[in-house]
Amino acid sequence: MASYKRNGYKYVSGHYKARGNEQQPVPSETVNSQIASLDKKVGEFEKPFNERSMNVPDIKNAVAGNLIADASVYGLKKLLAPDTLPATKGDIKAIKKEIAVLKFIISRK
Repeated sequence: MASYKRNGYKYVSGHYKARGNEQQPVPSETVNSQIASLDKKVGEFEKPFNERSMNVPDIKNAVAGNLIADASVYGLKKLLAPDTLPATKGDIKAIKKEIAVLKFIISRK
């Protein structure tokens, strides 16, 4: 019962209700000024996108940078940890060929 008193609840037929939660209407001037402020902020965000569009040199630079990064990561993996690279079709064919050779050697003995 103490928590109900401490938190300002009053007993209303069948349950407790918080006191002082009645919301006051917001003045229309405040709402209008907040909307105008939001419109201004959105306009500031849109300005850089409208002034400059994507052009071909930007796209080429992004693609070239991505290719160089991927190639360097692949090269370093191949040099430093070749066992961690995924197998290719050629690797699988080579393994199948070695298994066939081993089976042939075992069957001859």
